[in-house]
Amino acid sequence: MNAIFGKWSGLDPPKTNLKTARFVFWGAVTGLFAGLATLLAASTSYAAMTGLDPVSCAIFGSTATVLLSQPAGLAGLLVGAACGGVCALVARHVHHQ
Repeated sequence: MNAIFGKWSGLDPPKTNLKTARFVFWGAVTGLFAGLATLLAASTSYAAMTGLDPVSCAIFGSTATVLLSQPAGLAGLLVGAACGGVCALVARHVHHQ
């Protein structure tokens, strides 16, 4: 069987069920990276507002990110997992209409 003919064309709904765990997992992964990126940006901008030079801003931002990565990462995981769960519910609702 050719792989092109087995794919979803967009005209008919897919035959597979949407997995909630997949939405929650990828939401948590995205939330983790978003939380750490936000922490890095916030700590670097705080260092810039205090008047540090650019090298010191980068060092301060990186150090603060490493020191505070556990709570920021956990918060990002939880918020991302919650958003993934909401997206799964919305996708399931749209899929079953």
